[in-house]
Amino acid sequence: MRTIAVLWTPAQDAILEDLAAAGPVSVSRAAAALHAAGYPPRTDRGISERCYVLGLRTAGQPGHWQEAEIAILHAALIADPQVSLTTLRAALAAAGFRRAFSSIDTKRAGLLAALTSVSPAARRRAAIARDAKLFASVITRVCPLGQGAAA
Repeated sequence: MRTIAVLWTPAQDAILEDLAAAGPVSVSRAAAALHAAGYPPRTDRGISERCYVLGLRTAGQPGHWQEAEIAILHAALIADPQVSLTTLRAALAAAGFRRAFSSIDTKRAGLLAALTSVSPAARRRAAIARDAKLFASVITRVCPLGQGAAA
């Protein structure tokens, strides 16, 4: 059986925006408020997606990384690039931030890449030096010293 999509009305959007004025929108509270206003039932996913379209945060969605969170991770990674996710999560929690391990891991990887990035020119120089070493070893094997290339 196929479900018929019911478009969101400006009045329903207003209910969600009113709930968001007090902080992140609780999907269950939004569903109850919409039902109390006489609107057809909406799925949790439908409410979450509508909040996303309207630019409203839902409860349990931490949002974008704040500078303070990034600073905590940055300081920990400079002190120890091999720091564990558990330690990073505990440091964030001590400062009042809550993040999932997967989110911390993704941000950590990005920060580590930025901290250890090498300039393109340095990368080219390293590649040229590596290639020169390889060519020298091949030439030495093909034309051992003292024999020269007789043609």
